Amino acid sequence: MSLVALQLRVVLVQVMRSQILSLWIHRTTINSVKAVAAGTGSRTLGRDGKPDSRTRAVPLSKVLPVGEVFDWVSEVSVELTGQMLATVLGIPQADRHLLIRLVECDQ
Repeated sequence: MSLVALQLRVVLVQVMRSQILSLWIHRTTINSVKAVAAGTGSRTLGRDGKPDSRTRAVPLSKVLPVGEVFDWVSEVSVELTGQMLATVLGIPQADRHLLIRLVECDQ
């Protein structure tokens, strides 16, 4: 076998390995996306595919003090955001405070 034929064979093997690796990465990525998408299906989201923020915001608004100053960020914004993120990520609502604590880097 000539040197050129041997070099061509080596190049072809490298190309085939590269294509196989690319295909494996593509399939692995597709499977990962499917696994994540399964957690954000219609059972966790509203009819329009979005978390139902209104049903979560109304109970929060009913416990807010009337005529008093309160911290909007800690009492409403953080809580509502934590509920929505837990829903989208498939985390149980009982564990959403762990998610909020994880996101708050300064504490």
